Amino acid sequence: MTLDILFQPMRVLIGGHDTDDRLALADNQLAAVFVRLDGTHHDPQHKGWWHLEAGFGKCGVRVAPHVFKTPEGAGAWVESTLTRKDFKGAKTTSVTGLRINRIVVTAHANMRAC
Repeated sequence: MTLDILFQPMRVLIGGHDTDDRLALADNQLAAVFVRLDGTHHDPQHKGWWHLEAGFGKCGVRVAPHVFKTPEGAGAWVESTLTRKDFKGAKTTSVTGLRINRIVVTAHANMRAC
């Protein structure tokens, strides 16, 4: 089973930093919120990576990869997490070689600061 993973831009109120945010929708249902790390207080090696800010349902696990290099990597994790039948909430699996039906990352030209 494959899912359609769609990323929708959304501003998240988190103190004026990390303002490039995405809602991750799996088959039109909110699965997670990812935030691009751009603040100066983050580890420099993770600057520009995507952090799982909030997850819902099976994506609401406490033990998970917390940062991803790309939205596509985050989307692969979302799909892997949602389609895994042996889900126990505390396990993570590699997403290497995962086939994803569709991941769409959209940009919103009219995004403004709140």
